[in-house]
Amino acid sequence: MPRNPESQKQKEANAIDQQSAALAARRKLAMEIIDFLDEKKVMDLLAIDLEGVNPYFGIFLIGTAGSQVQLKSLVREFSRRFAEQIPRGMNVRPADFASGWVILDLIDVVVHLFLPEQREFYNLERLWGDGKTLRDERRRL
Repeated sequence: MPRNPESQKQKEANAIDQQSAALAARRKLAMEIIDFLDEKKVMDLLAIDLEGVNPYFGIFLIGTAGSQVQLKSLVREFSRRFAEQIPRGMNVRPADFASGWVILDLIDVVVHLFLPEQREFYNLERLWGDGKTLRDERRRL
């Protein structure tokens, strides 16, 4: 039985539409998180789209908290604000705070919050330099 070329084209078009919708949803969530982090006075915000580097990755958001207290407060508020997007079982341990680097993994968007010394030491910007830096037209990231 011959394949229906129109049916194949329709499937491909549907797949592209789904990818576009997923990308738009990922960027929308990233912008909501950026707004939250900006509101909470996180310093040196950076958004990197890593999908082009590795298809298993989405967007990394990197920011710096000014103190251990701010870091803890950010994570607590983040967990409340984005509770519906946080995968079941994602917990931040006390050792994460003590390390000065907290990772909040929402699958498509991963938030890295650092204390200044740890951000400089780990330098994720250099590590993931092949990723595309996203710009928020409302403000400079």
